[in-house]
Amino acid sequence: MNRSIKRACRPMCEGLEGRQLLSGYYIANASSGKVLDNPAFSTSNGAVIQQYQLNGGLNQQWQIDSLGNGNYAIVNASSGKVLDDPGFSNNNGTPIVQWDYNGGLNQQWNLSSV
Repeated sequence: MNRSIKRACRPMCEGLEGRQLLSGYYIANASSGKVLDNPAFSTSNGAVIQQYQLNGGLNQQWQIDSLGNGNYAIVNASSGKVLDDPGFSNNNGTPIVQWDYNGGLNQQWNLSSV
């Protein structure tokens, strides 16, 4: 995956319990406290991302890269693949997967504070 990302603007994010990582962030659910997890360190396109208890593995670390258009690609530190909404789904309950970055809107995420 060859692409250039400008890192001049970082979103207002904090790692779990305020622990920011050098390689990225843990992304934790506010209700469960569990983090996004790439199961078994998968390198496969289409691997479903799950929530799991924090264990500090690279498969739970995410880099948030600004795409310069107000959107972000969220890249797994272990696989190098991005979070992807398969098939540009509009359906509730669609599992989020990881995929090679291709620039599609289904791989671009808006970040907002709560």
